[in-house]
Amino acid sequence: MCRKTLVVFLLLLTFVFPLTALAQSVPPIPSVYKGTVKDHNGNPVLSGRVNAYINDILRGSVGFTNGSYKQLVVSGDQNTHNKIVKFTVTARNVELNAVSSSQIKWQEGKISGQDMNNVNITVNTSSLPPLAPGDINQDGAVNILDVQLVINFVMEKSKPIGSQFNASDMDKNGSVNILDVVRIINIIMER
Repeated sequence: MCRKTLVVFLLLLTFVFPLTALAQSVPPIPSVYKGTVKDHNGNPVLSGRVNAYINDILRGSVGFTNGSYKQLVVSGDQNTHNKIVKFTVTARNVELNAVSSSQIKWQEGKISGQDMNNVNITVNTSSLPPLAPGDINQDGAVNILDVQLVINFVMEKSKPIGSQFNASDMDKNGSVNILDVVRIINIIMER
């Protein structure tokens, strides 16, 4: 009987306790967020990055386009549970403080990944540098992506939003047409 007890005890030591230690070292599941990014006038911010900080440490970042972001994965640990998540937006290479639609406190996510929290963000863009002529998507560079956007405007496949119209109207005649496309291509070719 004593021998059986010793064997059971050794088996417990060998298998159960290492599993318990392993379970304690598994990091928490990150929280996942999605939402919109709008300027102080309610217009969508066209492109950039949403950054999430907890205790002044960057815990997640994701790019966004057309004022919308998805799958901002924010990691945490035992020191971040119930701590406030602060958001910033990086647009045109400038990081701006942002205000979320409600105060967000970090919670561990779920394994399913279907628990995305909706967080709409507002940012004051008045301190951003002016758009370079032809930088339609506001990514800080004039390139083929901007040409494609203007072609879509000319062909009426999409409409310019926010400051896109002014950045597209290269000859400032009040309309966006094929001549504006040619001017943007010339900017790209002159580099």
